Amino acid sequence: MKGFKIGFLTVVLFLTGGIMNAQTIKVSLEEKAFALKDKDGKDLEPSAIEPLNDKYFLVADDKGANLYIVEAGKEKVLQKLEIKGFTVKKPKWEALTLDGEYFYIIGSHAVKLDPKDSAAELTDKLAARSHLLRFKLKNTDGDPSKFEIDSWIELNVSESLKADGYYDSVPNKNKVKIEGLSVRTNAAKRKELVFALREPSDLMYVFSAELPAEPKTGERLAPKPFFSFGAGKIGAIPFRLSSIEYAPLWNGFFMLTSTEDSATNAFFGNALWFVGDETLKSSKQVVPQLVHLFAVDMKAEGLCILPDAKADKLRLALVFDNDADDTKIVGKMQIIEVSKK
Repeated sequence: MKGFKIGFLTVVLFLTGGIMNAQTIKVSLEEKAFALKDKDGKDLEPSAIEPLNDKYFLVADDKGANLYIVEAGKEKVLQKLEIKGFTVKKPKWEALTLDGEYFYIIGSHAVKLDPKDSAAELTDKLAARSHLLRFKLKNTDGDPSKFEIDSWIELNVSESLKADGYYDSVPNKNKVKIEGLSVRTNAAKRKELVFALREPSDLMYVFSAELPAEPKTGERLAPKPFFSFGAGKIGAIPFRLSSIEYAPLWNGFFMLTSTEDSATNAFFGNALWFVGDETLKSSKQVVPQLVHLFAVDMKAEGLCILPDAKADKLRLALVFDNDADDTKIVGKMQIIEVSKK
């Protein structure tokens, strides 16, 4: 269980109230975290992950526009996928989700204000990171590990977020950083795209937007506030949201939060949370269930649920973007099991 204990650290939770319908969720380690490298041996900085089946996964790297096919337990990626016709070189992909045969991927919609960059350079960087794509893959050569991006369209959430006062195309006025993306069927039996903000505050905000049956290029989605939650701190360092994933068999969301001291690139631990639909019905500001604290020396960025889900047991794949260029800690992937006691 190395890497899955925090032990000596004190976790300060600023949550109030009780956890509705909480149940004991047991976490067990399926395998040790393993490094992810491209075919040239370069470390990946994986920011999001979704399964292709129970063996192969699609992974996003937040340093470039390409996507990667990886195999559970294997260090080097199997394939690099180019989004043909998408000319943005650094969209800073931060979240990925799967709905049937369609994937959705979103950029951070945020940029770090660097005094070395001119106003025009910052504006260009933010524009590059303000994309939401819908695409599907097709298998090639009859090989279950080989895929290509079959088709893609771009959708728009920026304008709606701008109207609500969160997003601004002027970098020093922008107030968001998107880090989570998921799809669920709501109470009205309609599909909705759910995405979550890592910033601007210690309170994590989650939005939802109903998806049209057949989205069209450029179609504007209209996200509305869904729920919010406080994730607490480790010492003085706040937990901030890294990923969100809906678990239909468990009727609720798993959420990842991570910690980082941006001044020193130091990490202090991660948390896995769960919040059920019944809790979400009762309040817009919720108290999620703290499931597990783990990996004090890494930064968890992505979460997905493997397709072999059962009513009492799920397998989750996690990816860790450890900012390898600065920290020299390689990006990693790990599979864990969560079960209801």
